[in-house]
Amino acid sequence: MKYIVLLVLVVLAVSPVYADAIVDKDGNVHKGKIYSEDREKVILQDPEEGFKVFKRSDIAQIIRDNPVKEDKNEEIRAKFVELLNKLKEEKISAQEFADQLVKLGKPIVSVLLDYLKNKPEEHCLEAIVDVLVRLKDKDTISHLKEFSKSKSKPLSKAAVAGIRQIGDPAALEALVELMSDKDKDVSGSASKSFTQLLAEKPDDTWLFNRLRNMLSSAKPPAKKHIINCLIPTKSKQAVRLLLEVIKDSWEKTDIRVTAVTAVGRFGFSEPDICDEIRNLLEDKEPELRKTAAQALGNLDDAESIEELIELLKDQDKDVREYTHSALKLITGLKFPLNHPRWAVWNKMEWKDIKARRTALLENLSSNNKDKVVDAIHELAKISIGKKQIVSAFLELLDCGISEVRQEACTALGSMKAKEAVSKLVEKLDDYDGKVRAAAHNALQKITGKNLPLQKDEWEKSTRR
Repeated sequence: MKYIVLLVLVVLAVSPVYADAIVDKDGNVHKGKIYSEDREKVILQDPEEGFKVFKRSDIAQIIRDNPVKEDKNEEIRAKFVELLNKLKEEKISAQEFADQLVKLGKPIVSVLLDYLKNKPEEHCLEAIVDVLVRLKDKDTISHLKEFSKSKSKPLSKAAVAGIRQIGDPAALEALVELMSDKDKDVSGSASKSFTQLLAEKPDDTWLFNRLRNMLSSAKPPAKKHIINCLIPTKSKQAVRLLLEVIKDSWEKTDIRVTAVTAVGRFGFSEPDICDEIRNLLEDKEPELRKTAAQALGNLDDAESIEELIELLKDQDKDVREYTHSALKLITGLKFPLNHPRWAVWNKMEWKDIKARRTALLENLSSNNKDKVVDAIHELAKISIGKKQIVSAFLELLDCGISEVRQEACTALGSMKAKEAVSKLVEKLDDYDGKVRAAAHNALQKITGKNLPLQKDEWEKSTRR
């Protein structure tokens, strides 16, 4: 027996983390850490093989680095190991594993934290983090922030996702902090989770107000991270937030430029949004003028054409080139970067087209059904400022007059307006059969898909 003990001591001496061991009756040494014990069994956490359960009757000797203190949570620990083994053996699902842990209440939290700090197995990470989130206490976010910086990438990723799942302002702040982490995996995961959190709550005014305060106090690198992460949210509240940054003349130019670029990529072309961007065409900073021109091009803002033509005379070469690209994008014309040529087109053609286009857009609000239908038909033929026209047609899909809804569906199909797909899918269950047929025909033209006139089929297709 003394040789066995000596062997155990030698084994433990070379172990950098674990200093406990169990010697079974056959003389085999099992090194690790005593995780929990009671009168009938002892549970050993092995650094390589996970948890091992030993009956007292099978143990010859227990070697301890530090005697295990009596713990009132031993039953909780034993239950955790039992459930973990069931999950590993696929006797229960990850959801069942998490649900049963939650039933154990707050005492399980310390057990889970201890487990995550000692080489946790990858297959249970998401479920354990889910339990921590569901049993959230005041320190949950700080613990998850710590785990997000773990060398274990699966644990880091699960921890960041857990912070997003919490979803309150404190979680938002934690994600913003992690977005500036030097580890690209951590910052990338945090940025993705930040975007998902805001996308899940696009109308949460309270959350966006908190974000407004964070933006005003954040350092420039963090501000840029936040602004760029707002783009995929497709939230109008995010656009309004960025407009505040743009209008702040005390803000650094590069931050305002980043915000303008973001607004251009959002694609919302409401008049008040375009007005704010248009105001920057006369800004003293060339970087802002050229970025504003680019954004107006991306927003397909026909109302800015005349101002953009004047900007072709700007002293800055980059501003002229960006403006030229914007004009070609909005008009579809391929005139060279030559102000006189664009000025002639503006005088001879665009002013008449603009007047007619404006009158037709106004006719869409008429109480005369025939006038509205004729305006839809004519506007569908105008390619300049298409986004504004499409937005107007989308509003008409909710009109109370069936013939107007039908004509709007047909027009959106002829314009191949991809941004109208989700709204057209809704019209597949319109109470009027002609509207349903027009929406179906429009969807086929836009997507190129030959699906039946069944809303659920189109919903499945658009989700892919």
